[in-house]
Amino acid sequence: MGVLSNIFSSPQKVGKQGEKIVEKEIKIMNFFSREGKVIKNVYVPNKSGRTTEIDIIFITRSGVFVLEVKNYIGYIFGDEHREQWVKTVYKGKNWIGMNKTEKQYFYNPIWQNKNHIRYLKNYLDENIQFFSGIVFSGDCEIKDINIYSDETFVCHKDDLIKVVKKVIKAYPKVLSNKDIDDLYSKLKSLDGTKRVQKDHVKAIKNIEKGRCPLCGGKLVARTAKRGNNTGNQFYGCSNYPECKYTRNI
Repeated sequence: MGVLSNIFSSPQKVGKQGEKIVEKEIKIMNFFSREGKVIKNVYVPNKSGRTTEIDIIFITRSGVFVLEVKNYIGYIFGDEHREQWVKTVYKGKNWIGMNKTEKQYFYNPIWQNKNHIRYLKNYLDENIQFFSGIVFSGDCEIKDINIYSDETFVCHKDDLIKVVKKVIKAYPKVLSNKDIDDLYSKLKSLDGTKRVQKDHVKAIKNIEKGRCPLCGGKLVARTAKRGNNTGNQFYGCSNYPECKYTRNI
């Protein structure tokens, strides 16, 4: 029944199912060990008015876990330094009875989560230890993932509690219970109301259509002429200087 429901569900619904499962795992661990506080679906803004959606934030005395959840089927391969990761999916049998597989590529979730943490750091404006976790749920198997950062981990949801406890044990307790409460209060106000979710989805759709998510102007490819990014291309709003929206290419 689970496989059939995934077939007839939208990718958004499948993703939300994975987030609920991972949130439940964290809350079970938290119930017994009281490690911290959990928030799901947090929309973090930046100074230009854009938002990024974080699946799950787990605030502990050792630091803040930022979890990106992927509900996938198949074998997972990836490298922290490569833009594209691969999942190999079973596609039945061919005419002579041999198994068929298909490679499907997806954007590096570590890079995706790094952007989430950047928004979060800017919003909180505090010197806090962050941990980046990529958690795969669903009927998938992590086959070969290369990671080079100490504060980054990739795991299946079945191993999440063990991995999180190991990280918490390895790092010093830098936050007090009051610090945790203060951070929770500040971030809880960002969990997704329907209006925030609607605005977030609308902004993404505008970008996909080549429109500015802030004012609706046309996005134009430009090249930086000064500063550390000289020579790099980016998208800028055609309504500049009234609108200063930019997006890296």
